[in-house]
Amino acid sequence: AELATSAANYDTDNKKVLSGTSLWTDTDNSNPIKNIEDGKEAVRGKVGVRPNTIIFSAKKWREFRNHPSVIARFSNKSNAQVTVSKEMAADLLEVKTVAVGDAVYADTNGDFVDVWGDGVVIAYVAESSIGAEQPSYGYTYVLDGNPAAESPYSHRNAKSWIYPVNYERVPVQSGMAAGYLITE
Repeated sequence: AELATSAANYDTDNKKVLSGTSLWTDTDNSNPIKNIEDGKEAVRGKVGVRPNTIIFSAKKWREFRNHPSVIARFSNKSNAQVTVSKEMAADLLEVKTVAVGDAVYADTNGDFVDVWGDGVVIAYVAESSIGAEQPSYGYTYVLDGNPAAESPYSHRNAKSWIYPVNYERVPVQSGMAAGYLITE
């Protein structure tokens, strides 16, 4: 998440910082659907394919799904209030995957902090690797033979069985032009 949400990893044309009336909390003036469509077009203009994945931070997902302009796209006279699901958002935004980064961690004060911050990542992610000419936002490199499990053993002091496992992997941003970041 840190790698994907760092604005420094994106070209100037592949990121947008929301402020003032463009903040999605300004429900009268902001337009989250347009912001996302602009991001999709920026990616298409750089790599020639439309993004297929959108990852919302927990905060941005809450703002998006509760935004009056988004709800209006799904409402009709018989049901004025709608709960927008990830599947509905994927259909509206014409992407295969909408994910929400709900993960948190405890900071040094013991307060929970959102791992995915307050942004939205729009990306084209290759579904299968066909070669270097295939654009893709990133991947997770896994060392061959991993995860590698060792034989379990009983640890009397811990009063537990220990199951040692090594898992050598690292996330890689391979094609930043295939991604777009929206932050505050």
